[in-house]
Amino acid sequence: MREDRKKPYQVLLDKMKSAYAAEHYHEVTWLAYRVLEDRLGSVLRQSGGATFGNHRPIQTLGPQIGELSSRRERDPLLGEAFSAELMRQLHDWKEQRDTFAQAVAAGAPPFEQIGQDAFQLAQRGLALANLACAATRQFKRQRALRAAA
Repeated sequence: MREDRKKPYQVLLDKMKSAYAAEHYHEVTWLAYRVLEDRLGSVLRQSGGATFGNHRPIQTLGPQIGELSSRRERDPLLGEAFSAELMRQLHDWKEQRDTFAQAVAAGAPPFEQIGQDAFQLAQRGLALANLACAATRQFKRQRALRAAA
């Protein structure tokens, strides 16, 4: 598929995988974060809208995870696609990644530790991005089947 015909999240996935192969782990963590924002935003739009009650968009990962967690309790299709365990893992990874980014910005960890932490976050972020993409596809497929029935 030509680059200009791919969906934006597919382009991000390709860049993330290329960055991982090139051992650019810090970049992978940023790309994984963006893929997760994109996929969770897509699910929110498909499940009632990606805005808060005041009509402001839910754009960042933390609020997206929170909103999706509350919606999954009311929507069985969301609950099937996005398990409580997956939501916990997404939240934990986001918190670890935020702590890492803040520590790096403050110059706190030694250089060797930065590399180790970035590698671990990249590995987990890549796996979670793939899981979130699969869960999003599952949710949308099931929603379409239910609507067609």
